[in-house]
Amino acid sequence: MDESSLEPHYVTVKGREKILTEIKGAAKKADKIFIATDPDREGEAIGWHLAHEMKGMEDRIFRVLFHEITPPP
Repeated sequence: MDESSLEPHYVTVKGREKILTEIKGAAKKADKIFIATDPDREGEAIGWHLAHEMKGMEDRIFRVLFHEITPPP
């Protein structure tokens, strides 16, 4: 087995193609794109994949990290 066979191949989750197309369409019209996810591995993976899908828009993408959103007492 050579290293090239270990290259990951990403696919869009079945049934989520429409929402991804909508997000990418909105991103094309935006001056800035803020990707805000949970700080866990799943959130980071989602953020990475969204940014990866937005080819040609990298200079407008900003990552935002929320640790907690709690209403005031």
